[in-house]
Amino acid sequence: MSKNDIRVFMQRVIAKGGDKVRFENGYLFLNGKRVNEPYLWKDQSTYSGIFYSQDKFIKSCEEITVPMNHLFVLGDNRLFSFDSTDFGTLSESEILGYLPKDYQTILSKHWLKNNKMNILKEEDTNKLLTYINQIRQQKGRLNLTKSNDLNIIVNNYLKSAIENNDLSNTPKNPATQKVLQEVLSKNPISVTLIEGIYDLDTYKRYLYFDTKDKNTQEINMDASKFAFSTYKTEISGCIKSGTIVATFK
Repeated sequence: MSKNDIRVFMQRVIAKGGDKVRFENGYLFLNGKRVNEPYLWKDQSTYSGIFYSQDKFIKSCEEITVPMNHLFVLGDNRLFSFDSTDFGTLSESEILGYLPKDYQTILSKHWLKNNKMNILKEEDTNKLLTYINQIRQQKGRLNLTKSNDLNIIVNNYLKSAIENNDLSNTPKNPATQKVLQEVLSKNPISVTLIEGIYDLDTYKRYLYFDTKDKNTQEINMDASKFAFSTYKTEISGCIKSGTIVATFK
């Protein structure tokens, strides 16, 4: 909780000065050991941020050491938390108060009994498309259809972005720039790169599909084609993954 911010907010202290923090494959590692986190809204959801940015304080597979007299904090809802992945570590002098572990039983009754992430498989994307089309029908829009050709193109972009560690909307890597131009040549309405691979509920809840009263890109009346792809690989001993969602005229 920061004195320098009009807002006062609570986050979970993950690491203190001298500790080493790393994210890999959606999991948190502290001093080289994976941390069991039963308090998370969804397990295997710890990434630099669901919407990747070059400005993130920590990136997946990159280990950072917390400065002395500082704390590294994260929210329990990792997918959309404003925390140390965004603003870095906090000086201990900025902390207004804390809730000791022994008193957290007050909150533990709200922890999900089963927060396991049932990763969506490529062959199950029809379920996501069906959900999107149900919302489109309520809005009087035509159904989106899958395009294998477009799927190949967006997957090439996703693959290059992950392998070159360049998931920004404005990639700097020449190879990633090239495949992005191929995607843009198809006149997409929306293209969204997301770090990590999630379950169906998460995609529905967080990727702007669960928005019956909003005119999202997926509901856009000009959209007619849908592309969705995931990619996972190991680079220098660390697992990296991502998702791409795109709609086209």
